[in-house]
Amino acid sequence: MLALFLIASFPSFADQTWGGGAAGSWNNSANWSGGTVPAASEVVIFNTPDAVVSVDAVSIKKKIRAYAPATLTLNSPLHIANVGLQGTDIRADLVINGPSTLDFSRNGTSTTDLLDLFVRNGATLTVNAKLTGANSGIETWAADNFMNGTYVFANPANDFPHSVSIVRGAILSVPSLGLIGSASCLGTGTYNAIRCSSRPASLLTRASTASKCQPRSSPTKA
Repeated sequence: MLALFLIASFPSFADQTWGGGAAGSWNNSANWSGGTVPAASEVVIFNTPDAVVSVDAVSIKKKIRAYAPATLTLNSPLHIANVGLQGTDIRADLVINGPSTLDFSRNGTSTTDLLDLFVRNGATLTVNAKLTGANSGIETWAADNFMNGTYVFANPANDFPHSVSIVRGAILSVPSLGLIGSASCLGTGTYNAIRCSSRPASLLTRASTASKCQPRSSPTKA
């Protein structure tokens, strides 16, 4: 009886899948498979093709998975908090628009162990919303050569302070660059600007130009 009581005393968290059709509000419980607005400890899944979802109240999430193309419109801030672990699993194109902001967690006080962004081959994560927050940075992630998707960070007002880490074979695309210490598509560069790995080489693209990202030497943001 005691064992049964203890089990019942702890809530069971499961993934929440979008069921709101082609358009709807993130903050409407009827739009989710569990019948509730996803909790901070839950993973949210989008598998309705071309769904347009509005975030209408401040939301904290552990992870976002996109199995079909989707667009998020941030009318209120969205926080992805997974303490340096996997924060996205993008298997189909995901676009995150403003007017509000996006921020990521990091692992403790580390300036380099940031939220891992998984974007699989052939998929694109496009962030048009402002990426901000004292804990935020960009850390692409690759495993077994199938996480080499495209990351687009398009907001020149991004003011996150942490590094931009482009892991082997990933493509990072920005429309413009900026000076270290000032807002730019790649943040302020306060704690390292761009860190790269090779085998195969990663790719940083800007407008009509592209360059291969070589193994890091000293931090830089051109």
